[in-house]
Amino acid sequence: MYTTVIITVLAISMILTAIPAAFAISITVPLPMGDTGSPGQMRMVSGTADTTGGLIEVYWDEVHAWTGTKGLIGQGYASGTIFTVVFFVPEVPYGPHDLICLDVEEDDSDAVTFNVIPAINIDPDVGLAGDTITVVGKGFHGNEYITMYYWDGSAYQTLTTSPLMPLCNNLGSFTCTFVIPADAANLADNIVAEDESLATGPATLDVGPYITVTPDEGLAGSSVTVDGRGFTSNGLVDIEWLIGGSYIIVSADVSISAAGLFTTTFSVPSLPPPTAPGDDYTIRATDSGSPAVVELTTFTLVEEATITLLPPAGKVTTSVQVTGTWFTPNKLVTVTFDGTSVGTTLSNSATGAWTVTFLVPEVATGPYTVTGTDARGVTDSATFMVVIDMLTVQTRATEYYQGDLLSLYTWSNVPLLYDIEWEITDTSGNIYIYGYIDSYDWDMIGPANYMVPYYRIRTSTFWNNMLPDDALTGTWNFTAYNYGTGAIVDTNLFTVSAKPDMQDVIDEIDECCANMSDLLDDLESTITGVVTNSKGELTALINTKAGPITTKLDAVGPKLQAIEDTAVIIATMLGEVQVDLAALDLTAMGVDITAIKGDVATIKTNIGTVTTNVATLDAKVTVLAGDVATVSTTLGTLEGTVTAIDGKVATVDTSVGTIKADVSDILAKPDVDMTPVWIAVVLSLIAAIAAIFAVVTIRQKIAG
Repeated sequence: MYTTVIITVLAISMILTAIPAAFAISITVPLPMGDTGSPGQMRMVSGTADTTGGLIEVYWDEVHAWTGTKGLIGQGYASGTIFTVVFFVPEVPYGPHDLICLDVEEDDSDAVTFNVIPAINIDPDVGLAGDTITVVGKGFHGNEYITMYYWDGSAYQTLTTSPLMPLCNNLGSFTCTFVIPADAANLADNIVAEDESLATGPATLDVGPYITVTPDEGLAGSSVTVDGRGFTSNGLVDIEWLIGGSYIIVSADVSISAAGLFTTTFSVPSLPPPTAPGDDYTIRATDSGSPAVVELTTFTLVEEATITLLPPAGKVTTSVQVTGTWFTPNKLVTVTFDGTSVGTTLSNSATGAWTVTFLVPEVATGPYTVTGTDARGVTDSATFMVVIDMLTVQTRATEYYQGDLLSLYTWSNVPLLYDIEWEITDTSGNIYIYGYIDSYDWDMIGPANYMVPYYRIRTSTFWNNMLPDDALTGTWNFTAYNYGTGAIVDTNLFTVSAKPDMQDVIDEIDECCANMSDLLDDLESTITGVVTNSKGELTALINTKAGPITTKLDAVGPKLQAIEDTAVIIATMLGEVQVDLAALDLTAMGVDITAIKGDVATIKTNIGTVTTNVATLDAKVTVLAGDVATVSTTLGTLEGTVTAIDGKVATVDTSVGTIKADVSDILAKPDVDMTPVWIAVVLSLIAAIAAIFAVVTIRQKIAG
């Protein structure tokens, strides 16, 4: 029965091993901006990664470097396990393509189908009959001819283009020009390009009189120019601005040429402060003809794009947060430090705001230009000053004793614009004390020299920053943070040592005395015992004519002599001492049973190695799980496999040898199932018999 169970378990494990794990990375479908797009359009792919904060690479059709038609098109890091990567649809032919996301660390990937659709761009997108318009088309079927159409007011008509039949290249792209026909009429999507497979790309051309405003966005009080075409020859035109529901004339009686052209420049009127990403205002041009030609355009009132740096100065590796406002909404923003890109992000789709964080690279001290630029060309720059040790907030000493008073050293060569929070953690990582320093706590004590007085450094324990007498010894950590961003601004390690005691006094005397034993003889020192103190250290109890003292055991040259029954015998320079095993912390002695051979056990400790009779160990089986036994001894526990049972004594194979242990306590427990043990014993006997049989067979063959 047990053989069948074992075979079944092994078979199941082999089957499970053969089943590959499912990819942990997954793409969110539909994609945030849709799973279709035309070449050159910005899109995003989002999903869940396997690696927290891991690098995600986005590939087009195939996983390799970009070749011009396939390969890597974008990358970014996950925020937690959620990632979003911005990419631009490459110049490729019409149809479905694979969009592949790869979790680089785990080498896991997921893919989704992305459909490329045609699009055409016309330049300019306004004009009069007889004007020449340039068309650039992308995303059509490769190597197919294009036919252009226009709307004449009642139906689509074929356009005459140059070249006459534009031919797409293998990427589905083409270029041509056409002249606006006299009967061309306005309609949404009144210009259409169509390939032989009937894939179409539309565009809208404003045909007839029109005005343009340059620039089409700006600040209050800035200068703008309005140009017009197609207006009444030799007439006059008024330019009006729609404010609060009424049109206000901003430029009156502007002359129109014989060709129907005019131009005028004026200042943006006084307007309420805009709300990001900008407020749109309508501009109207009305001429003196009959009927009058009236055309509209839009001007967007904005504020100047700006970036801010926090902090504005710092040393190499300082974390800098760059915040941009009044940039173009929903555009890719690139941040550069001294001309080198240090981060990219997507501006807010509503306000145009964005944030990028980077670490100051390894550069020399001095001023450096940080610039943020969006895909439309909106840009702003600020200066970051790289300094040496701009800010120091550390403990004044690198070593303290238990009970010492802690104090902080502070220095800065620039006035701080943020508050500092600091904390001290002990060797186990627990916070012992924390505090804070406000930005206004700093006093200027010289040119580019700022410090905080002791009394202004507030702590969580109401000014009591004294280490306790039982403070953990070892390495402690001090860390200061930017209270606003949480970024580490300074940190250091310091050591906490035990208070000086008699042992330290003896050590000091030992340094100046030729013979330590002479000193101890003069004190008529006698060792009376060994105990384990509250710190888990072995401590010697010593009587002297000056009174009793305690010191670390290793100060009196301990050497393990023997372990007999329940006693440990230790020899020292002050004589031999016998200690009850029950009075010692065996962990502090570093007791380790290293070998068991027959009736002899080898015991290793941090004060020597001895051998003792196995019977001294008083071995008993205390836990039995299947055929695995836990054996308790006077010097610790062992684990092994039960190979035989004789009455109430079990033979247990351990990593240090074979030991016989009492199982009477286990046998007395009614809920203990001994079946696995007996099976293991039987299997061991079978294995032994098989081995003997094999030896006999080999000998027979050799003899034969």
